[in-house]
Amino acid sequence: ESVRRTADVIEDSIQEAMLPYVDRPLDRDVADDILGSINAYMRQLKNLGAIHGGSAWLNDELNTAENLAAGWLYIDYDFGPKSPLERLTLRTMINNKLAQEELTV
Repeated sequence: ESVRRTADVIEDSIQEAMLPYVDRPLDRDVADDILGSINAYMRQLKNLGAIHGGSAWLNDELNTAENLAAGWLYIDYDFGPKSPLERLTLRTMINNKLAQEELTV
């Protein structure tokens, strides 16, 4: 559940940050700005300890000449969520060799 919440926050934040790019001319500069913005956000989340990392890239399969001409840009991104610790097992061992080592020194 916390992983889903993390994904929701990331998705909402990225979508909101992309609003200024809508209706701008679709060219390499805009694509690079979008990628840079998403990748900077992922680095920030990693530095805060919220995720293990993440990155964004252009989807070469979907960014066809036809789609780009229609003004459709496809950017994929991934991230590595941090799961909460749900089970911690502590194990105790008796080490009798330590007594022997202490006496033989």
